[in-house]
Amino acid sequence: MKFPSSATLRKIKRSAALTVLAAFLAASPCLALDAAGSHPLLIPSEYGKVIYRKRGNPDEHLYIICQCHRNPETGANGPNTVAVQTEIYRIGEWLVRNEKVNLLLPEGYFGRSGGQRQGVQPAAFTPEEGFTPHSLDDATLHAVLNDTKVFTNADKLLKESYHLKLQQVEDEKLYFSVLDVLLRSGKAGGPDPADLRLLDYLQQKRSAALLQAIPDAIGREVAEGGTTGKKAIFTIGMAHVNEMIRFLKQGKITIDSPLSQKEKGLDDLKLAKENYTVTVILPRSLAEDPEAMRLAHLADLQ
Repeated sequence: MKFPSSATLRKIKRSAALTVLAAFLAASPCLALDAAGSHPLLIPSEYGKVIYRKRGNPDEHLYIICQCHRNPETGANGPNTVAVQTEIYRIGEWLVRNEKVNLLLPEGYFGRSGGQRQGVQPAAFTPEEGFTPHSLDDATLHAVLNDTKVFTNADKLLKESYHLKLQQVEDEKLYFSVLDVLLRSGKAGGPDPADLRLLDYLQQKRSAALLQAIPDAIGREVAEGGTTGKKAIFTIGMAHVNEMIRFLKQGKITIDSPLSQKEKGLDDLKLAKENYTVTVILPRSLAEDPEAMRLAHLADLQ
């Protein structure tokens, strides 16, 4: 995987990043629960809870798990980071074992070597011959996730534990456009109103592009013989989830921004057209954090 370098990300000043985050988190309207309580997916409550489900073909199933990242400037863990990452690992592990999922679609741009954008390259994982899936105990998970000298997260650990397949769903241009706005805001000492509007617009476009890329990514993996079923785990930052649920409820992509007025027509949501079942899962530590739920406009989905 390739991620923006730590040196680059340190250029984003903390105050600017927090201001920007608060701004685009506040942009999306609240949504109502859509019968998630009747969903038969019985994830152990100590790991997390289902907050939304769009019904479709049960054999074509996308599981969206809310993500909690380290500080992008310092690499430090927040108060809930290790707990959330541990819960993501356990939820993913449960889905691998009980729902037979073996495809992982992580947030973030990765995959292409060379080029002008260079990021942190975690150590490659190559399964040994005769590889046997194995679970990490909580003590090992906590030790690994608390080590901030090395980049790791639940996605990488799940891949290593269960030899999951990976597919790219991030749009490179949008991903780095968001980063460029953040960098510009950091250099200026904080975002101006125009940058806030642009960032909100780009993040909505990014949420839409991620969802639209998923059916094709799953299809590629099936065609390549990496998986036999159309099931996948998609991990995404909490700030995108309310917006994604809005798209799922509408069955269309609608960008709610003054900058989107020149765009003609509405794109049908591919997940809806292909009749995917989509389940949104919150790790327990996020679901039990009232402030995080409020900022992400997910409190009404409890």
